[in-house]
Amino acid sequence: DYSKGWVALENLYRVSPDIDKAYKRSKVINGDVLLTIVGSVGNVSKVPPLFCGSNITQQTARLSFNSKVAEADYYLNILQFNIGKNQISNYTKSGVQPSLNLADIEKFILPLPPLPEQTAIATALSDADALIESLEQLIAKKSAIKQGAMQELLTGKRRLPGFGNGKGYKQTEVGTIPEDWPILNFREIVSLYIDYRGRTPKKLGMDWGNGDILALSANNVQMGKIDPSKEPTYGSEELYRKWMLHGECKPNDVLLTMEAPLGNIARIPDTRKYILSQRVLLIRPQNWIDSRFLSFFMMGRFFQNQLQFNSSGTTAKGIQRRKLDLISIYLPIETAEQTAIFTVLSDMDSEIESLETKLNKTRQIKQGMMSELLTGRIRLI
Repeated sequence: DYSKGWVALENLYRVSPDIDKAYKRSKVINGDVLLTIVGSVGNVSKVPPLFCGSNITQQTARLSFNSKVAEADYYLNILQFNIGKNQISNYTKSGVQPSLNLADIEKFILPLPPLPEQTAIATALSDADALIESLEQLIAKKSAIKQGAMQELLTGKRRLPGFGNGKGYKQTEVGTIPEDWPILNFREIVSLYIDYRGRTPKKLGMDWGNGDILALSANNVQMGKIDPSKEPTYGSEELYRKWMLHGECKPNDVLLTMEAPLGNIARIPDTRKYILSQRVLLIRPQNWIDSRFLSFFMMGRFFQNQLQFNSSGTTAKGIQRRKLDLISIYLPIETAEQTAIFTVLSDMDSEIESLETKLNKTRQIKQGMMSELLTGRIRLI
């Protein structure tokens, strides 16, 4: 309930008042520190006011600090830092489930600065946590706004200024859509598919490596971006020439993962060479389609629902090319409107990306503060 951030109050298990009376020692109060001691040992959190009066289970230790000599928030940070993690690791017993005894927790050797210094350190780190939390909340809010904008703009429920003037809506098999937006099969908007699924270096008498050309697998094609850090595989120039015989990647070509996972969408971001690898289909649209708009459209709810509806498989959902071709879609006939919609959504992405960069920097700053303050290299008092 707390190891990855506190769950909502309504998702907690409940007990009756009679049972609650029998477990006075397991009742937590505001400010107690909780530590997981069975299974995933070492997760630490502070009890927020909302959960004051709750009971803990056998997998959790309650740490209540002597306020005359110890600041709970200081030791919350210590237990989350290398100093505390090392103590937890040293006393954790291996087995079917790793575990930590309460008696062993009492043996932890931890620093004890003067109480005013503990409080000053805890306050400084708490301020950093508050900034991190505010950025996380702002990113979540901006992301929700973007999702709402995608739903309205990609379905034509809202038209941007200069488009659709004097036009109404029509009832169709896919619902109510702008009267000047056509319904097409997906294949009708595609100029070129490039698909090298099933190809391996062994079949070409070669091996991976010996080069720096990234092979784009379904692991690398994340929703909205290419992520080279996800189990990357690289090929040589020779492998590239033997592999990419039916077409090469161009900037803004759209990528679709066909299975495991199904439906991740990204665009080729630059002019570098890429090898199209496992379960990835490249889509180059017709000239009147803005491929940047198409990538947003394919990430939208309507297209993703169509993918799932036409998919097959039990353990891993996938879609056949012939079924992808027949998916019904609707979109603006004017390239200018497509580009305008892309621009609005792209600006929102840029704002979110900027906030995420700031969040990552703030987290790094906090880690640096912990390294300096919790080791005493920098003294606040």
